[in-house]
Amino acid sequence: AKVVKPGEALGPLCIFKRALHYSQTRISEIHSLSTEDVAFYWSGWEKVAEALEGVECADVAQFLRKRPKSADEYGGLERLKRRFNACLRRVPQFQRLSFREHFALIVGDGDDVGERWAKAEAVGKVVELSTSITKLAVDTLRELNADGRPVAVPIYVGGDDVVVATSVEHLFETLKRLHRAEARSGISRSYSVRLISLSSIFAKEYHKAVHILRNYAKKVR
Repeated sequence: AKVVKPGEALGPLCIFKRALHYSQTRISEIHSLSTEDVAFYWSGWEKVAEALEGVECADVAQFLRKRPKSADEYGGLERLKRRFNACLRRVPQFQRLSFREHFALIVGDGDDVGERWAKAEAVGKVVELSTSITKLAVDTLRELNADGRPVAVPIYVGGDDVVVATSVEHLFETLKRLHRAEARSGISRSYSVRLISLSSIFAKEYHKAVHILRNYAKKVR
């Protein structure tokens, strides 16, 4: 009942995508995150929170542990930034860290999928190609959470398309995992990557990433 709402008319592929999404959000450790969560999702952040509690910065430690995070609840982005950086300067081993104002958006699309569909239809191999595309989507979700160490937040994963958000620290690891999924399915992707400010309008940044993907990345691969 949760997968198909009353009055909806969904095809088999759309039903599969939606069911896959719900199954992943139930088991994922980092679902329903805010952009602040993504930006601050670095390795060892719990150690930072523990250290901040010892230097009278329990409020910042609480912010790090909270999910979903919101700078607005803290009094705004600038106020949180000043307080966060001031607290980090009190802990010698973390003085090189700073407030995360940016996160990375990755938008990917399969290469030559339209042409491959046409060829598959001509030689009667549509089922085989459809299976490969489905495998790419499933393997992508598995790779993003490989070994129980999620490195990115999947925004959309369907067929050969993928949209994920990750911290700047995990950008290259995320791309490496996406390429591993491609290698197993036999379908390659082109990608567009944008570093986005927490104060940016996400929809606008997403459309810019798609524009770069379609008009530049696809043409130079």
